[in-house]
Amino acid sequence: MPASRKKRLSPKQYQARYNAALRATQALYCEVLELWRSCKKPRCRRHRRCGGAPEPCLRRVCFTLTADRQDELQAQVIAGGPRRIPPATHLESQLRRYPFSSVW
Repeated sequence: MPASRKKRLSPKQYQARYNAALRATQALYCEVLELWRSCKKPRCRRHRRCGGAPEPCLRRVCFTLTADRQDELQAQVIAGGPRRIPPATHLESQLRRYPFSSVW
């Protein structure tokens, strides 16, 4: 019986998966930091989590966080945030372990 072969992803497919995992990790950072409280979008405040693009919110607070606080945030994100969400893919699991400065 022949061994099954895994199909390789095209560069576009890999980039799409990477972007999705990055967006999910960024949204998790927004949830841990509770940035939905100060977000301008009503959807975020209503659902009490990031409901859109998390990049502007993360840029707003990135320079105010100390290194110790960033380490605490990373540990919370690795654990899955307040709702303990497991990573959807292996790529998302890897991105959660990157330092905060490389995610935003």
